[in-house]
Amino acid sequence: MNGGLFMQTLKTEIREKLIFEAKRSFLESNFKNSSMRSIAEASGVTVGNVYRYFKNKEDLFYEVVADAYNSIMEIIDMDHGSSINLGNAGPGIGGYGIVTDKVLQSIINVFIKYRQEINILICRSYGSRFENVKSELESLIADKIHEEIFSRNVYGTIDLSIFTRTLANTCVDGISSICASSMDDEQMQKNIYGLILYLFEGAKFRLLMLEKKLGGDDIE
Repeated sequence: MNGGLFMQTLKTEIREKLIFEAKRSFLESNFKNSSMRSIAEASGVTVGNVYRYFKNKEDLFYEVVADAYNSIMEIIDMDHGSSINLGNAGPGIGGYGIVTDKVLQSIINVFIKYRQEINILICRSYGSRFENVKSELESLIADKIHEEIFSRNVYGTIDLSIFTRTLANTCVDGISSICASSMDDEQMQKNIYGLILYLFEGAKFRLLMLEKKLGGDDIE
């Protein structure tokens, strides 16, 4: 191995080590309580050497969570209209609407691949530019729910803004708890799958039934 290639390999290894130790530090201590000094010591380099790779702690934090954040945004931005039918029909086999396996699997794959990064992003980002990401995600998901599930204004009794925000909050909190748990990938997949189906399968139909009940109409 020539000298230039060796140095490039060494730089890559140091950079990867810094990212690895930063992720561990953010998981254990969150962004605000982590320090570049402790990350440097855990990586076996000087603090000054860290700044040759990352200009500051915020830059290092971004490197840890960026792929996870971008993947979540891609899922939220997906056009689900052709792949999700969340309950125009009444009860019966398939009558509560179907969240397709394709969409669910996309969600599950991202959260399994980036479970630690998502835990950091949502629960341990205080003090960083991502500290409001949980609230932002909840708002984006609430907007998506309203747009794709409750777009028709047929609910007079129920405040949809509160209803959709509550669903979104529950979704984010539930998935965050699953990502922070010690369950294996298979258990994680089952739990995310179950949570999403529980929250959204047939949501439109269930809300119509609730609207009728609150409005005093008889439900057949």
